[in-house]
Amino acid sequence: MQNTESGEKAGKSGNHAGRSQCKPSFDERSGTLSEATPPTTAWQELRQRWLGQALFVSALDEIVDSSLPDESPASKLKQLGMMVYVMDLVGEGKPITLTALVESGGLARSAVGEIMDKLVERGCLAESMGKNTWGRGKARQFNIGDAILGALQRQASCQ
Repeated sequence: MQNTESGEKAGKSGNHAGRSQCKPSFDERSGTLSEATPPTTAWQELRQRWLGQALFVSALDEIVDSSLPDESPASKLKQLGMMVYVMDLVGEGKPITLTALVESGGLARSAVGEIMDKLVERGCLAESMGKNTWGRGKARQFNIGDAILGALQRQASCQ
């Protein structure tokens, strides 16, 4: 391995270079993630990656195949784009909050809230209220919704 000026190991590149190889475990019943633990085998790591991809594909199917009243194609594209950011947070083991999505996507808070409302209405996400980052007041938090979890369960039962 070569030394680099920044002291980092050579061979790491791309946007995900600094991410830990520890991925959180997804609890299909509750739609939440458990503590990130290191995968003990390559098979477990592959399974976690597959689960993340399956979650996104299920969301994609839900958004593309069904329409909300007066929904435009542009609205569907915004929802698909937001699900990319949501799945990124899930993969990092971070909570899905408006603040995290605003920071990662660079969009206005009102725009993120509007898109998230559509995803909750569609059933892709479930909303709950939790403490905000300062420990005072309430903040909107999200988990994977029943529409996606149901699709994953149907897919699993077909195999």
